Amino acid sequence: MREIHSIEEFKKEILERDGLSLVDFKTDWCRHCKLMQPLVDAKEAETGNHIFFATVDIEKVKGLSGTFQLIGTPTFIAFKNGKEIGRIVGYNQESTFEKEWKEIFEKEEN
Repeated sequence: MREIHSIEEFKKEILERDGLSLVDFKTDWCRHCKLMQPLVDAKEAETGNHIFFATVDIEKVKGLSGTFQLIGTPTFIAFKNGKEIGRIVGYNQESTFEKEWKEIFEKEEN
């Protein structure tokens, strides 16, 4: 998973990228972010290079939480060709995360 350290890097790596991306907006101290990490890591391994995975610490990269109106962490935002196509907010059980993942990404694969 690629760590993004600036707004400029976010624009280049996500907003200007062709194809699918998933950005994990989190903080270092967020317990729920740490609990969700194994699910995201499994999705990254499962999808290979089909989806680009990135993470942003919203306390270190100022401005993105306001731009994307984040209401909490973790927030996972999916992008296609730089445009938001869906999001998963907060801590979720594996089954709920999987359901929301499918709702976002399965329609994009067709």
